[in-house]
Amino acid sequence: MSFDLDTILGSKVNTAIDVNRLLVPANSLGEYLRRFAEPALFHSDGFEPYDLSKSGSLTRICIEDRHFALTTDHQLRIQKYDLEQLCIHNSEARKIVTSHAAVFQNYRDQGTNLDAVLFEFTEAVMANSLSTHSWYRLSRRAFLEELPEPEILFAIGFPKDTNRIDFDVMGYEAAPFGVAGKLTQPFLPNRLAFRPAPTLTIDPAGMSGGPVFGVYFNGLRPTVFLAGIVTNASSRVFHFLSRGDIHRLIVKALG
Repeated sequence: MSFDLDTILGSKVNTAIDVNRLLVPANSLGEYLRRFAEPALFHSDGFEPYDLSKSGSLTRICIEDRHFALTTDHQLRIQKYDLEQLCIHNSEARKIVTSHAAVFQNYRDQGTNLDAVLFEFTEAVMANSLSTHSWYRLSRRAFLEELPEPEILFAIGFPKDTNRIDFDVMGYEAAPFGVAGKLTQPFLPNRLAFRPAPTLTIDPAGMSGGPVFGVYFNGLRPTVFLAGIVTNASSRVFHFLSRGDIHRLIVKALG
């Protein structure tokens, strides 16, 4: 991981950390959580060999044995991608897999601008086109629970400066980037935010859609929770959509 997230967290906690009831050593936490983040890749038919492009990032979650990729809506709109173009790369099988359904906000509805789209990959997982591992498991009820006050927040994503498809060799090696910091006052409405420490020296553009995790102490045990997804990031502040606000998409997806 480009940013040494394991060292940052290891310096703050010197014991195993609870992640969905699995105890993960503090110095391995960044690498463990990286599996739930992916680059947001898009496939375009008829443009070979340039049929694959990268926009932002996405978060892999599993709810009631259904598998979803959660990402931001603005990266699709800015690049004018269609919903059926988003895909996940299966590195073991060396193939890309597209979703079979997408759930997004109805902009005629009043309320928070979610800036989020939920893509379902359950059929691909059931067909063994994608592994059943590497999906962050949550219950439907978890999206209604009040989030605990985090000691530290961190995001994982794939900034465009360090994630480019090499068409000369027809290869792409994803380079995840971790950013940690403390909760701060947001500048945008209906968002939460944290301030990176230290201030970033690279442009985090491309991290939108990546997961934001928090660490809090449940008694004496440090515990990780999924806090939301990155929506707007700069070198000084990361804004993110909270897990609770994503609940409306979950309800629509699960019925």
